[in-house]
Amino acid sequence: APLARFAFDSPDHQALRTLFTQEMLHRGFLATDAFNATYAHTDTHVDEYLAATGETFALLADAVRKDRVEALLKGPVAHSGFRRLT
Repeated sequence: APLARFAFDSPDHQALRTLFTQEMLHRGFLATDAFNATYAHTDTHVDEYLAATGETFALLADAVRKDRVEALLKGPVAHSGFRRLT
């Protein structure tokens, strides 16, 4: 299937999702918990994305083990769903 999704099975799932996005941005990818593959993606694109996710998941696993997920965030935890922000 072209749309792959994942979820964090943790009480800190939204903070983990936020940290994943932050760290993927640091590695040059605007990424969330979904990847929509298209014919425009080359093998190089996919390989680079997989390398970045591997590094990022390792960082997240270490953060969970050390209970430092929110401490690694450079901003607030992202909102989930649609709700009024004011």
